Amino acid sequence: MDKRGSSRIGTIVIVAGVAGVALAFLFRGAGLGSGEGGFPDPTSSETTESVSEQVTEAETGFVVVIKGASYQREGREVTLDELVAEAQAWAGENGGAIRITQDAEDKARSGAVRDLTRALKDAGIPYSEEL
Repeated sequence: MDKRGSSRIGTIVIVAGVAGVALAFLFRGAGLGSGEGGFPDPTSSETTESVSEQVTEAETGFVVVIKGASYQREGREVTLDELVAEAQAWAGENGGAIRITQDAEDKARSGAVRDLTRALKDAGIPYSEEL
């Protein structure tokens, strides 16, 4: 094999290696994006359950579940405006942050997350994302 053939094979191996590393980061959540990324803590008591498992506000505070492009609160679908109004009232009484999560089977759409976080920011309501 001549020098050009070796050089081409070396280049192909390097490009394939870089692509493999990029895919590993992309699919492993290794710090890309706005979330915390990485793997869930196996010692944590938090789990991602379906919307069907309802939790009370006394245990978790104000929880919003994004299911696809819709918003759910306490098992009922609400509009963005209704949700912001309820969140303002709750935050005013309790002073806590709104918890945003997603349905385990119907993941949140990025537009729904963006619209909700923008509306909460505009209203001055603190929130945390667990997506």
